[in-house]
Amino acid sequence: MEFSTATTERGPVFSVGRVAVHVPSDTPRLAPLVPALTGFIAAANETASVVRPEILTAQLARPIAPLLSTTRKVMDAAIENAKEVASDTAKALMPPPAVADAAARFGAEIRATVRNARQGEQVAAVNRASAVELAALLEADGSLSGLSSQALDMARDRALKLFHIARTGLNGRNPAMPSIERIVAIGTDDDATNAQADAALARYKQRVQSVEADEAVMQRLVTFIAAALDITPAQALDKIMAAG
Repeated sequence: MEFSTATTERGPVFSVGRVAVHVPSDTPRLAPLVPALTGFIAAANETASVVRPEILTAQLARPIAPLLSTTRKVMDAAIENAKEVASDTAKALMPPPAVADAAARFGAEIRATVRNARQGEQVAAVNRASAVELAALLEADGSLSGLSSQALDMARDRALKLFHIARTGLNGRNPAMPSIERIVAIGTDDDATNAQADAALARYKQRVQSVEADEAVMQRLVTFIAAALDITPAQALDKIMAAG
């Protein structure tokens, strides 16, 4: 069994046999894994040089203990991050009071316009929907509107943006400025408002992606530990949980 480390621009890769785990260098909560894996690789190679192959995995129980403990701590941090993202998502998808009130009054009629529509028509309706219409469509997590999964995902994204604009008052903070096209400018600068809202949405999506990135690393790490100890991934996870 071979234990090795490789360096990449995006972070180190640790391998046992054909099983590898990459630890991204841009995620601070995963950073403790690097010294833990580095130490284990060194200890495993040292152990492999002095014991027979058939008893190697049994001899790795002690040197892998720090890695198990660190993995549990990192897993807990990843879970906390996922909880925060889920909580913030729920808050971000909660319409502001004025929007919610209007959606409650007109929700049934709004949902009726898309419930039996074709997917393309639903997508088009979502793309032009107002904050009030989106609040109505997403009531009960969209189960009342009959939206397709594609249209529902698009509705959530658009709602995150429009609810953010309404909640933060971006329109009022971006008055229209004189331009060659319109010197006597009044109203709001829609381009500036949309740009700021899009930036906020992009930051949110990065946080959502961070949860899935953490999951991918943890899955590979459990597989790595299982391969090192010649046990199943489920047994490896049990060892990680017991190390907490």
